[in-house]
Amino acid sequence: MNVGVTGTYVISGVEVEGLELNCLSIEDLETGIVASLENGATYSFTMDAAADPDVPRFVLHANNGPQSSFTADNTTVVVGQPVQFTATSTTGNHAWSFGDGAQSTEQDPAHAYTMAGTYTVVHTVDDGLCSMSTSVEITVELSTGVATSATTTTHVWPTATGSWWTTTTKV
Repeated sequence: MNVGVTGTYVISGVEVEGLELNCLSIEDLETGIVASLENGATYSFTMDAAADPDVPRFVLHANNGPQSSFTADNTTVVVGQPVQFTATSTTGNHAWSFGDGAQSTEQDPAHAYTMAGTYTVVHTVDDGLCSMSTSVEITVELSTGVATSATTTTHVWPTATGSWWTTTTKV
């Protein structure tokens, strides 16, 4: 005989010292709902005192969740030079924030900055229940300081008096 009380209850995830999992979710076998308990989230449910106590109601899923890691082909660039970001984690949905207001949901985006400065790029991977973020700083400089070289064009042709006429143009 079930000695439970019919009512509405709340389950929440709490940090357990020494447990190094970053993704905790609960699956309600009666409703089919899978809810994240990440970052103190809660799950509310109704329990019937007449329910069979031998039939499992919940499954607790505890794992490390998605992993967020990526590389940038350059961490110091000049204005307008694109940075290629490559996600080394492939499971889940990717979200990028480039620190200048621009965002992307591509797995491996490229981004070019329009102003000099230091920008924090945040990459977040979300598997629907849990998420993980990592970041890196990108320094954007005004220019390399290298001047372009001038092009010199010289034209030579003979004159009617037998001398040579020469013009030189620098561009």
